[in-house]
Amino acid sequence: MQLGASKNILAAILCPYIRWRQAIQAEILEGFLAERDKSLTWLKSLSAPNWEAEYIDQHGSIKAGEMFASWVAHDNLHTRQLVELRRQRIVSLAEPFDVGYAGDRIPL
Repeated sequence: MQLGASKNILAAILCPYIRWRQAIQAEILEGFLAERDKSLTWLKSLSAPNWEAEYIDQHGSIKAGEMFASWVAHDNLHTRQLVELRRQRIVSLAEPFDVGYAGDRIPL
């Protein structure tokens, strides 16, 4: 079998899968953005939130302000994950060249 034929077979197998993955990713992103929009609309509707309000259950307690601050910090963790994935992709695309001149990761 020739190399060109192998590429065509591989493309025929992978293309539908890639399109399916992209569609799923787009659907997940749409769902996330819709939920985020609802949450932000709800937050904007609060006129004088009591950030000291506390929820208590068998696992402990959490104040509304702690939950909100954790929400923001959690989003930043996802941003950090995305940046690291992008960096890994750049390193991979740059091969065989080294990206060391760009600098190392900034310590936390």
